[in-house]
Amino acid sequence: MTLSSLDNLLIEKEYEKINNYLKERNIYKKSRLIIAEKYTLSKEFLMLSSLIGNIVVISAIYGYNPIYTPISLALYVTGLGFGIWFGRLWTKRLLAYTFASSIYIQKKNLEEIVNDSSTFYSNNIEIKEGTIATIKLLRYSIADYPVYIDKNDKNIEEIISKVAVDNLLAHEISHIFIGRSDIKASDLAYLIYLDMNNLLDANDLHKYKKTKEVIRKNIKICVEYVKNEKRYDHDDIGVCYANITLYKNNFSIDIKREIEKLRHMKDKDIINEIRNYALNYSN
Repeated sequence: MTLSSLDNLLIEKEYEKINNYLKERNIYKKSRLIIAEKYTLSKEFLMLSSLIGNIVVISAIYGYNPIYTPISLALYVTGLGFGIWFGRLWTKRLLAYTFASSIYIQKKNLEEIVNDSSTFYSNNIEIKEGTIATIKLLRYSIADYPVYIDKNDKNIEEIISKVAVDNLLAHEISHIFIGRSDIKASDLAYLIYLDMNNLLDANDLHKYKKTKEVIRKNIKICVEYVKNEKRYDHDDIGVCYANITLYKNNFSIDIKREIEKLRHMKDKDIINEIRNYALNYSN
């Protein structure tokens, strides 16, 4: 089974789940979900291009100049063509993107992540109700994700799909709160995923204990990553910052406070904090 056979229901269900989680904490901002079955440009981009085109055409009609008008039209058409070409190339590389509070999910790209991870874990995870599995989303993140297996989880594809969709949607929704920074969005996405799925609930010792184990392991992975890599992937740095934050906060988080904290931080501040943590880290 692939993600496409889920008929978008999982994506829509998890989108509502995240929004309800945020509403309960009074940090909800309205957004719109658009699931793209194939690579697509945002409607907002196309509308803006159309508006600019109309302005150029009207200007050409009412203010015709034998030299400048043809040049203006040629430049507009060339720029529009390049914009569409570059936009399609850009979206082919993305799992999702947010534009003007609209969240575009590139379903085909997401499906590839799910299928690759499902193939890898198909013989490595026992599907048993009430257990906590640990998975890594291949080609998505260096960190591990704890996931609780409940009675409705029938196969590894469904389990990995939920983890991937939750984190992808949480990442894009986070952009609405904290802007364009992928570091901050990845940080919030990981924290929202854990908190929303009650994996940080100290009253549920089974989930809580396993989550702490995963966080400790992730910190070791992140320390090695920061020490050995010269260039950092912003998504990976964000997830690393989330795990370090949880460890410093005794495995608890207040999402609302975290958002406020991130709003006053720059990406370079987060990177420097992680570097300093890695340099001073000891088992």
